[in-house]
Amino acid sequence: MILRMAWRNLGRHRARTALTVLAMALVIALSMFMSSMLSGMSSNLSEAVVDRAIGHVHLNQADYPDSASPYDAVPEASQLLEGLSARRRPVRRGGR
Repeated sequence: MILRMAWRNLGRHRARTALTVLAMALVIALSMFMSSMLSGMSSNLSEAVVDRAIGHVHLNQADYPDSASPYDAVPEASQLLEGLSARRRPVRRGGR
């Protein structure tokens, strides 16, 4: 009985029914579009990282986890840090 009454109401208010169906179709289409866009972006990001950055195989020295230090990658890092700390400007709070 309730379904029959609902069906009749859909027929009586055709414009409102059509607008609701159109809005729902648009939202579903946009959701599918955004989902596929995000999936594609994620896939492209993964491929870019593997192809351009780390590669499929990454070889390290046996003691790499123990010796990993930023000072190994930057020559004379302590002098650079001292120079940067000497140039450091005080941070002003509030105002300009």
